[in-house]
Amino acid sequence: MQNKKAISEMISYVLLIVIAVVMSVMVYAYIKVYLPKSQPSCQEEINLILNNYVCDIQKGILHLSLTNKGLFKVKGAYIRIGNSTSKTTLNEANQYFYEGSSVGLSPGNTYSRPFKIPTRNFPPGSYNLEIVPIDVINNKAIVCEKAIISQPIECK
Repeated sequence: MQNKKAISEMISYVLLIVIAVVMSVMVYAYIKVYLPKSQPSCQEEINLILNNYVCDIQKGILHLSLTNKGLFKVKGAYIRIGNSTSKTTLNEANQYFYEGSSVGLSPGNTYSRPFKIPTRNFPPGSYNLEIVPIDVINNKAIVCEKAIISQPIECK
C-alpha cells in the first residue's frame, strides 16, 4: 500500500512537469507567430546640420539650408515650427529632398529651400524649429528619432 502512494505522487510530479513544458512551448509558439518582427529603423550615422535659416513672418517664409554630415543618404525630413505646446509641420505634403531627379540628400551635400509659414498662427517672435530626418525602407517613411534637430529661432 505504501508503494502505490509513492508511485502516484511521482506520476503527479511528472504530469506537472509535462504540463509546464507543454504550456511553455505553446506560449513560445504564440509569441513567435503573433508578435511583430523587428521594426525597420534608420541607419545610426544619419546627421543633418542646420546651416542657416531666415524666418520672415511678414512674407510667410522660412528659408532653411541643411547639410548632410552623416554617412548615409537622407531621403527627407519633417520640418516643424511652433512652441512647447504645439507645432505645425510645414512640409506635410512634400517631405523629401530632391537632388536632380533622385530622392535624397547625399553625404556632404547641402539642401536649401523656402517653406511657407501660415502667418495667421505665427506672429513675430521666438519659436522652436524641429527637423526630423526620415528614411524610406520598403516604401514606408521611417522617422530617425536619434537624429532630430531642435533649435530655437527668431522670426521677424
